Amino acid sequence: MNIKWKNTSFILLVGLMLSSCQNPSKVYQYEDYVSNLTYVDQFLICQLGDLHLSKASFLDDDFAYIEKTIKSYSVVKNVPYEMAKPNILIFNGDTFMNADKNVVIKTLDFIDSLDIPYAFTWGNHDLQGSYYPEFILDELSKRPNSLLKNPKDDNVYGNCNYVVNLFHMDELMFQLYFLDSNSFVFAGYDTFHQDQIDWYEKMVIESQRLSSNPTKSLAFFHIPTIEFETAINQFDAKMGEVKKDEYNYCYINESISYPNKNSGLVDKMFELNSTVGIGVNHDHVNSTDLWYYGQYDHPIRLIYGNKATRNIYYDDDMLGAAFYTLNEKVNALDEKTNKKSYFKLTKVLVPYDEEKEVSIEWER
Repeated sequence: MNIKWKNTSFILLVGLMLSSCQNPSKVYQYEDYVSNLTYVDQFLICQLGDLHLSKASFLDDDFAYIEKTIKSYSVVKNVPYEMAKPNILIFNGDTFMNADKNVVIKTLDFIDSLDIPYAFTWGNHDLQGSYYPEFILDELSKRPNSLLKNPKDDNVYGNCNYVVNLFHMDELMFQLYFLDSNSFVFAGYDTFHQDQIDWYEKMVIESQRLSSNPTKSLAFFHIPTIEFETAINQFDAKMGEVKKDEYNYCYINESISYPNKNSGLVDKMFELNSTVGIGVNHDHVNSTDLWYYGQYDHPIRLIYGNKATRNIYYDDDMLGAAFYTLNEKVNALDEKTNKKSYFKLTKVLVPYDEEKEVSIEWER
């Protein structure tokens, strides 16, 4: 594991130093990267991103909004919260920026109080704070609801490369992959490293022994890949000003910030035919659900999750969360499209203004 310094004026110098160093060579087993949860019918995932909680944040207000957002799915479905409580929360990068230890501890105390298992991925700003680089990881390792697996000094670049397996009895039904999309390098963003892609391939292949059928998965990381821009450009060329068609939704208000180098991770995902959707954040006022095929006959859905909280820049009309509902039969065909539909995506808009109603932005 390489800790990547993302804060202070030394960021470029340290980034250069780290990029020139080889990772430690300690090798861990499959189980060291895995947390397990029980798979249930209509398993519900809530993706939250870009909270940017800091020393300047009004934490009580932010916590109240986050809790409202987590409960928003039950509101739009008009059911009691206990019937639509997420089975897992995903904090998909930039949870913190310019925070201190007190902000981190208060935030994790609040998250634990929700009594929902949660996963954490690194963003490019999480280490910009008044704490030593491993502080957040150390705190997460103590938390009863945290699903983080982060073996020390492993041979996989970055932090927070791990998997959550969803089991029914002894059968692996579905997987959630979490990867570190890394941070700044030179004048742009770093990319996935080859050892991360090798790790992903190894985990997918070894997982097949736990299931009688090929296991499908979702992948979550903070910074989008170049395929997001490709898919967005293809959609724009076809649809023009129209934001959606039968399968796709695409609302772009800022440029897509992706690494200059294509790591090949998405190509590997296509090749292995496990991952059926990718959830990112990072660009605060973009929102997508694009069925991207590349050169293949099976799609990967490319999803920009919504920003939660008003910290840093935002659009009041785009704040909220993305909810993924896993189908009871993950290989079932969608009745309308006759395509395999492994999950339903519901993007929910959650206004700060109490006079405005919670609403569905997109559902497919």
